[in-house]
Amino acid sequence: MAGCTLASFGAVMGTLKVAVITTPTLHHNWFLDRLQDAVIRRICDISLVFVLVERRPFPWRKRFWQYARKHYKNPLKATLLNPYLHIPYKEEAMATFEERNFPTVNARCGAPHFFVEAANTPGQDVMDLLREVDLALSYGPGLLKPEIFSAPRLGTINAHGGILPWYRGLDTNLWAAYRKEPWLMGVTLHKVNEGLDTGPIYLYRWLEPTPDLSCITLRYYTTLLATEMFIGLLTRLTEGEVPTYPEGKFNVGKYYPPMPFLYKPVADRRLRKWATI
Repeated sequence: MAGCTLASFGAVMGTLKVAVITTPTLHHNWFLDRLQDAVIRRICDISLVFVLVERRPFPWRKRFWQYARKHYKNPLKATLLNPYLHIPYKEEAMATFEERNFPTVNARCGAPHFFVEAANTPGQDVMDLLREVDLALSYGPGLLKPEIFSAPRLGTINAHGGILPWYRGLDTNLWAAYRKEPWLMGVTLHKVNEGLDTGPIYLYRWLEPTPDLSCITLRYYTTLLATEMFIGLLTRLTEGEVPTYPEGKFNVGKYYPPMPFLYKPVADRRLRKWATI
């Protein structure tokens, strides 16, 4: 299990002032609820100061045309294999599954929520608050600018759905299944830097095969992992237990775009096959 160096985090014993940067989705709301519950039950000695919620949806149309123009000489790649051609794949089934398995939060976690279009332009009041916290947790927003992720005293930790450094980017667990490397599916907690999923790794956990694992349930299981890992790392930090991470380069893996729609049924079949072995 990887961790963070004492040099990179400094002395962190005692109550940590924490902010969360996320999006307004069911699984992220569930994560916030579990984090608040851990605070109330004193599982981790933190103060959840505020939550920054990015409302802006992913710019699928804009990215589609950018990619299409770049690859116009290859019509198939520019259209049907364009990773930004956003055609839903089993999203209704996934939403139904998550509504059933992520209990509705009656009242969102008690920390103040600031809703903004983009996390990179939160306004001066939120920036002032961000500079006052010790640590920020990033779970779901877009690429953060240096002035945002470096504002907290100890920086920002991101939850990445995939095992770094091998699978960087988007849909990385699906890509691992598609490439017949399901043992590289999981969640990584890493420090945010100016690269794309290239910051030092604090924790990683592999996804275990379960009989119902599929494209429908994948996000549910990675959310469980990410939540457990965040709470566990915060607990260890406040208790003064700071393990080391292996030295080396963290940008050696390939960066993956969103998975094209035509690849997803293949990834789903391979994921299901691995899960039932």
